[in-house]
Amino acid sequence: MTGFAGSNGAGKTTTEVRSKKNGSTQFLVPDPERPEKTVGLEYGGGIGTGRHFWVRAVKSGQVTAAWFAGDPRYVGVVATPGPRNLLRVAQREATDWRMSPRKRGVSPEARARARAAGARVGEN
Repeated sequence: MTGFAGSNGAGKTTTEVRSKKNGSTQFLVPDPERPEKTVGLEYGGGIGTGRHFWVRAVKSGQVTAAWFAGDPRYVGVVATPGPRNLLRVAQREATDWRMSPRKRGVSPEARARARAAGARVGEN
């Protein structure tokens, strides 16, 4: 898949999936507040993740697109039809207390939703 189908009205967005040189899987999701831009979320690249469904399926070309639900600037879930694999993905600063949480480029409503989903959110 080279483009985005956009939101289907149910909160799911079709996202591009690709394999990176370091062995990780990258999900490219439209920014909810600036749809012309994309936000990248990565999974894998660490020890032991090469056996995970997502890394294997993307490397083999079996999966090139997936559904995403959530806010790619914080946290979300990725799914594909068929094997019913779900994967929780997050920006590192949304979950790692050692990093500063995201503050800029996010509306107060989006911050409130991210906070309700359990993400670390910076104050404006």
